[in-house]
Amino acid sequence: MPLIVRYETPDAFGEQNETVIKTLDENGFPDGDYPVTSTFPPILLLPQIESGDHPVIGQLQDLDGVIVEYENDEE
Repeated sequence: MPLIVRYETPDAFGEQNETVIKTLDENGFPDGDYPVTSTFPPILLLPQIESGDHPVIGQLQDLDGVIVEYENDEE
């Protein structure tokens, strides 16, 4: 299931992008291993995640201005 990470505003991107990239890297998603849209602010599309309770989801949801969507095809 894809995990989609978006920013509420361009300011949120500026304030949180470094933390998002670091958090993803620390959870096994190195920068460059996932597609990023060319829109601004960008949208990060992460590879299949085993479940909606992957630790990275909660860590990213705790960041102000970061929107995390987990697409579960089974629901």
